[in-house]
This record gives sequence, structure tokens and C-alpha cells, in this order.
Amino acid sequence: MGMKKVLSLALAMMMVMILLASCGANSAPMDYMENSKAEMGYDGVYDAAGDYEMPMESGTTTAASDMATMEQKLIKTVNMSVETEELNTLLENISAQVDSLGGYVQSRNVYNGSAYSGSRSRNAELTIRIPAANLDGFVGKVKDMSNITSANEQVEDVTLSYVAVESRMNALQTEHDRLLELLAQAETMSDLLEVEARLTQVVSELESVTSQLRVLQNRVDYATVELYIREVQVLTVVDEETVWQRMTRGFGENLKGLGNGIVEFVI
Repeated sequence: MGMKKVLSLALAMMMVMILLASCGANSAPMDYMENSKAEMGYDGVYDAAGDYEMPMESGTTTAASDMATMEQKLIKTVNMSVETEELNTLLENISAQVDSLGGYVQSRNVYNGSAYSGSRSRNAELTIRIPAANLDGFVGKVKDMSNITSANEQVEDVTLSYVAVESRMNALQTEHDRLLELLAQAETMSDLLEVEARLTQVVSELESVTSQLRVLQNRVDYATVELYIREVQVLTVVDEETVWQRMTRGFGENLKGLGNGIVEFVI
């Protein structure tokens, strides 16, 4: 009877050891990622899908410290409507100014009017990108070369968005570099597959965030000028006229209208 008790006890101990070893093997991959996370200095956690979630307080603190040391990121947009008596000449002069200031014309549409109308109305629409530092100089040149009928400027402060995106990019880059190290150190197939899966996610997110940051930086570096040009025979009077100026202009317009009427009658 003594020998049977000893054998039963030994068998029970072997079964317990097998169960403990099985549980340890199942938890190894997640323990591996959790230890790796701790080594990388992250305070966040991995969710059920294995995605890393950065704690809100840490991200907010980092963004706040970056905001304190970063200059404002401003996106400037100017809308202008102008008149000219020579459309082609003005377009050439504007193109020369854009080139000299280091900008470029993003889009250009020119409408030459209809040949079936009595007077052909020509106009052009341009979207111009100018280095933000040269924006005021370019607007001043346009005012000198044409007659401004309307103009407005909008400024959007994207500093907070820029800092948030940049902080996210830096965090992803740090995790990407560490995952490459862990990939080389992985000892089991489970660890290898888990690190590779997370690395694929990080690479995709990093490319997306980097692209967002480049777009933001481009919009900050280059102001946008939406320019509408209309060719006219007589420029619109912007400044307030005296009585004599109004009488002179009215007489000239009537005389011109009479001449156009005679031409149309003859035709």
C-alpha cells in the first residue's frame, strides 16, 4: 500500500507540472510584447487586437511641451479680384513675379469670351502658391499692376494639429526602431509572428502620419492666392470721386456709349 501511495503522488505531481508548463507557453507571446513595451519606455497598453494605445495624459503632456517651444504654424489664403485693360500683359507680369518670388501657379484658366457677343469679355482665374514670407510683397505687386476691386485674407492657426501629428509620428518611429530590434531577438515562432504583425501596422500608420505632416508643412510654407482677373475697357473707380471727376467720367461714358450705338447701328 505504501508503494501505491508514492506512485499516485508522483503521478499527480507530474500532471501539475505539465499543466503549469502549458499555461506558461500560452502566455509567452503576450508577456514578450508586454516586456518589450516596458523596455521601450511606453506607459500605454496593448488592446485585445494587439494594437498599442498611447495614454491620453502622456500624449497631452508631450504636445503641450512641444507647443511651448514651437513657432506658430499658420496657413494663409488670399482671395483677390482685379481689373486690367490688357489681360495678356498682366498675366505675363504676374507669371514673372511668381517665378522671381519662388512660387508656382497651381492652376490657370483663361476665358476669351464669345465671338457672337457684341463685346468680348475676357477673364482669367489663377491659383497661385507663394512662399509665406513673400506673400505681402506679391500682393503689393499685384496691386501695382492692376486695379483691385476686392481682396480678403484668411489665416488658419494649425499649430496644435501640427504638434499632435508630429508627436504621433515620433512615437511611431521610436516603436518602429524598437520592433526591428525585437524582431532580430525573437526566439520562438509565436514571438516572431507577433512582432511582425505589429511592425506591419506601425509601418502603415507611420507612412500615413508622415504624409499628413508633409501636407500641413506645405500649406504653411506656401500661402495660397486665389486671383480672379477681368479685362475691361474702363477701370472701376475705387477711390471716392469729386464732383468734377464724376461729371467728366459721366460725359466720357455717355460719349463712348453714343459711339458704340452708332457702330452697332451701322453693322
